[in-house]
Amino acid sequence: MTVSFINSMIVPQDQEARFIEFWDRGAAYVAQQPGFVSTSLHRNAHAGEFQFYTVACWASEEAFQAATATSWWQEFVKEFGFGDPSTGLRATSAVCQVMRDPQSLFAG
Repeated sequence: MTVSFINSMIVPQDQEARFIEFWDRGAAYVAQQPGFVSTSLHRNAHAGEFQFYTVACWASEEAFQAATATSWWQEFVKEFGFGDPSTGLRATSAVCQVMRDPQSLFAG
């Protein structure tokens, strides 16, 4: 079953350029992993708690878990700095089952 990893992120304005560079590195890594479907980064167009959102689609939760269990990914997350109070970077994430896929809804 297809799943999406959705991450809502708090990124201090002075960290945005670094954040985007790291996001690009992570996206390049996951794009090479088995079961990867797609990923996208979104900036909040309005004021709110979260400045950025990412959505990564995977063929299965197992594929997502395998890709994020590697030593490369663990070191990357540590270097990225989410959860380290000194960076100001925070995230709230969820792995979600895809309930409605726009491609299949509007295929005709």
